[in-house]
Amino acid sequence: MKLSEQIYTLRIARNMSQGDLADALEVSRQSVSKWETGAAVPDLDKLLRMSELFGVTLDTLVRGESTAVQVEPQPAPALPQASDAPPQDISQTQRILGFCLLGFSALTWLLVTLLGDFLAGVCLALPFLTCGIICLRVRRHAWLFCCWAVFFMVQAFLHFSTSTSIFSLFTFLHMVTEGVHWGILITFVLGILFLGLLAATLYTYRTQLLPTSRKNIVRLCIMVGVIFVLHTLFPLIISPIYGAYFYDQLPYLWLELLVALRYLLHYAEQIVLILTLLRAAAMIRYHRKK
Repeated sequence: MKLSEQIYTLRIARNMSQGDLADALEVSRQSVSKWETGAAVPDLDKLLRMSELFGVTLDTLVRGESTAVQVEPQPAPALPQASDAPPQDISQTQRILGFCLLGFSALTWLLVTLLGDFLAGVCLALPFLTCGIICLRVRRHAWLFCCWAVFFMVQAFLHFSTSTSIFSLFTFLHMVTEGVHWGILITFVLGILFLGLLAATLYTYRTQLLPTSRKNIVRLCIMVGVIFVLHTLFPLIISPIYGAYFYDQLPYLWLELLVALRYLLHYAEQIVLILTLLRAAAMIRYHRKK
C-alpha cells in the first residue's frame, strides 16, 4: 500500500477529518490533502508524529506492512484532487444564507434608522450582520459560532438593560433567601444556555487533537494568564478608578463607553475561557492517545 493510501486509511479508521489531522500535526489542511493524493510527501518529523498519533510503527506507516488497524473492505472512495488554491469547504447553501443575512441586516438598519433611531437600528442589525459574516467566513461548524455570537449579544443587552448576568452560586443563594422573580429566572435561563452551548462545543470538537508540544503548552499558559488578568486585575484596578473618580469628571457619553468597555472585557474573558477549555481538552485527548 502506498504512503498516500496508508495515511488516508489510518485517518478514516480513526474517524478523523483532514482538518483534525492537520490540527494535530500543526500543518494546513491543504498539506494533508496533498499527502493523501500523492502530490507531496510529509517530512520525517511529520511521519514520526503521525506514527505516534495512529499507533503504528514508522515502517508500517511508510511501507504499509503489518497494519495494526483492520478496516472492513469497501469500495475505495475517490480521493480529492490537490490544487494550489485553498480548499473551498463552504457550501453553496451556507453562502446564500450568509448573503441573505447581510441583506436583511442592511434592510433592518435602514428601516429603523429612517424611523429616527440610529442606535436601535445598529443594535437590531448587528446579530444578522455577525451571523452573515460567520456564514461566509467560517468553514466548519458555522452554526455553533452563530449561536455563541447571538448568546453574547443577548446577554450583553440584558446585562445593560436589567443587570442580568450568567447564573452563579450567588444567584442560587439569592433564589433560596429571597425567592424567584423575573430577573433571577432570566439569569437561570442564561446559565442553562451557557452550559448547553459549552457542552455542545466540547462535543463538536471531541475529535480535535493537539500535541503536547512546548509551543502549545506556552499558548495554553498565555491564555490562562489572559483569563486571570481579565477576571482579576481589571475589576480590582480599573473599576475603582473610574467608579470613584470619573463619575464626577467625565461626560455621560464617556461614562457609557467606560461601562461598555468593562462589559466587553468581561465577555472577552468568557470567550478566552471557552477557547482555553477546547485547547486543554484537545491536548489531553492527544496525550491519552499517545
